Amino acid sequence: MPTIDEVLFRAKKLPPAERLRLIARIYDSVPRENWPVLSDEQAEAVYRHSAKYGAPMMDAVPWPIVERMIADCVRDSRPKIYSAPRRFDLAMIFVVTAVYAVLFAGMSALQFPPVASLAVAGFVTFVGIGQALLFRGRRPRTASMVVGAFLFTSATLVLWIATGPGLRFYGVSRILWSGAACVIGGAIWGYLAGVLVGGVFLLADVMRRRFRRQPSSLEEATHDD
Repeated sequence: MPTIDEVLFRAKKLPPAERLRLIARIYDSVPRENWPVLSDEQAEAVYRHSAKYGAPMMDAVPWPIVERMIADCVRDSRPKIYSAPRRFDLAMIFVVTAVYAVLFAGMSALQFPPVASLAVAGFVTFVGIGQALLFRGRRPRTASMVVGAFLFTSATLVLWIATGPGLRFYGVSRILWSGAACVIGGAIWGYLAGVLVGGVFLLADVMRRRFRRQPSSLEEATHDD
């Protein structure tokens, strides 16, 4: 008889839809008297989803609601990766503006040339745009590395052609090695820029949640009075 770990290992190889069907069959096979008692939060979630889908309240929870609750639990259990979104709210605009101001102030204090400051700010900006647009915003780390490699390689190539004698004076091996180094280095810089962008929107999310709590506390104080 296979163990639970072996069954789970095989079940993980199934597509998500098949796994949900398997969960449904296992759920139906458990006797009703052995069902776990819902907590208050789970019961509130059942009521909320029942009202949302217009399902009547009954002893047996409709399976679409169970599927929705499972999907919510899986989504909440995954570690959240912060990246540049496609839509901005007031908190994001405020934080992004403040971070750009601090970035330019820091580069000015370090006496960066204006061209270098614009290059750094532009590099970070394009990495953020790549996070929002590439791969439908689902793979921000990969998008950051792709954009970083492309920008760094393109800038190096333009600078090489503009200031050097031209590519025809270099050997093929040197061009290939230099191109590989630019791609790898650009991917690393792109990843670091993506971490910076993610930190900015992490800060924006913290501010958003903080300011959302304040009205609720004020309302509670009003109701208590």
